[in-house]
Amino acid sequence: MKKITLVCLSIYCLLFGSVFGQGTPDPTFGDNGHVGVDLESILGVNFLNLRSQNTVQLNDGSYITYVQYNTNGTNTEQNLFVKLLNTGELDSSFGDNGILLFPSLGDISYAQKIWAKAGEKLLISEYGNIGNGFKFYLRQFNSDGSIDNNFGTNGITQVFQEEVILTNADIDRDERITAVRGKSVSEGTGLQFKRFLANGQIDASFGVNGVSNVSFSNDELIVRDFKLLENGAMFVASSVTNFDGDSLLLLTKHLPSGELDTSFSENGIVTSPILLDFYSRIYLSVFNNEDLLVSLAVLPGSKSNNAYNIIYKLTADGNLDEGFAANGFLNPSNVSNPLIQVNQRFLLLTHDYGDTTLQPRGPFSLRSFYSDGFQDPSVGFQTDPNDYYIIYIDYFVDEDGKILITAPSDTSEALNFYRLSNNPLGIQENTKTSFSVSPNPTNNIVTISCAECALTSKRYQITDTTGKVVQQGAFNVEKPTVSMEGFATGLYYLTIENTTIKVVMQ
Repeated sequence: MKKITLVCLSIYCLLFGSVFGQGTPDPTFGDNGHVGVDLESILGVNFLNLRSQNTVQLNDGSYITYVQYNTNGTNTEQNLFVKLLNTGELDSSFGDNGILLFPSLGDISYAQKIWAKAGEKLLISEYGNIGNGFKFYLRQFNSDGSIDNNFGTNGITQVFQEEVILTNADIDRDERITAVRGKSVSEGTGLQFKRFLANGQIDASFGVNGVSNVSFSNDELIVRDFKLLENGAMFVASSVTNFDGDSLLLLTKHLPSGELDTSFSENGIVTSPILLDFYSRIYLSVFNNEDLLVSLAVLPGSKSNNAYNIIYKLTADGNLDEGFAANGFLNPSNVSNPLIQVNQRFLLLTHDYGDTTLQPRGPFSLRSFYSDGFQDPSVGFQTDPNDYYIIYIDYFVDEDGKILITAPSDTSEALNFYRLSNNPLGIQENTKTSFSVSPNPTNNIVTISCAECALTSKRYQITDTTGKVVQQGAFNVEKPTVSMEGFATGLYYLTIENTTIKVVMQ
């Protein structure tokens, strides 16, 4: 097993690096790293059923959580935003003391994702039974939570006119939205991609009038997960619409046009070595070199009463990486969703569902692994084993590299936030190299120099805090400049060979 230590020369490594231990509660956030928002009391209800939630960070460092809930087990769904300041307090300037309620579009609706856009606009996706079957919608809100009537039609875009079961979407650096669904047998099966501009209108430059169809399956498919890469390539996990018994999972890689990328396996398609059923969860995570982590999480009450997880790794050409973990497979003890960090180590938040005869619930823990599937002992966190968290747990690495976990529980503090100290670069503090970057912070161009090495022909890449590659190339002079014009305000990582430097964009 090869472990690479990334080093950073910039003063920002010293100023912004982890002061506290990896994976330990961040004492600058809430009550020693924890914030509990008692939504039941705030909303004045006796029983709150949180169905799903997703959290993002805004440019000012605050957090917005998109929550879906119903009361007393009804099918009438409601939505709300919860906004926290970077220190953990509810933002009293937003909504009603940090809470903003808004209705779902249908009687039975399923929230999906939230994205933070320029101007602190908020884009959400949801699909649900809206009059004539399940449809997939996007809605956009202004920074104060009001509907953005300049997006789509009165703030809403219906992505697909067709009825869908499961689907997914993501946005790129230009805030264009790409969505994917499985096609029906009458349509020729396979997948359909559809792309919209940042304003919610169809992007006619994509495919044919904004739509790209690819046919490759004999069965109707449903989309289990979708990853849009910075270079426009796409990974999709899809399975047949079978609610009973074992089903095949297909993993496909697509060119920016939507067509199958035949460099992935022989024809752009890999059949998963693991069978699944409809109620399994699938998570895709992509390394910078386009190796693919596939996590198959079995929920209790589906194949068995025991929840479990299997993770395997495919190389960029679609082959099973047998050097990953144990012959290509990692078996976490409980359900987890991998999160790849900038240093290409990945986090696993694993959820112990405990007594599955009751509502699935239990404690969770967080661990880190090297890209080869062996555990990195630098990160470790676990909640009290007597705490009960329901199945919708979300986490991400924020602009400061800290880990923000949002976990609904069935206690009086219905929505819990944990922020953990973390160093996503995996660097050793106070380590010096001969690289320098200036100015840093910057609002446009940075100059890179190296007193003890040659930079000509060396390759570089810039990633954001989620690990997405936003720029890459090779230097052609000894003291090169790199333009970051058009980058959003925030933290970025410039990597040159095995050295990574934090760069702050003002």
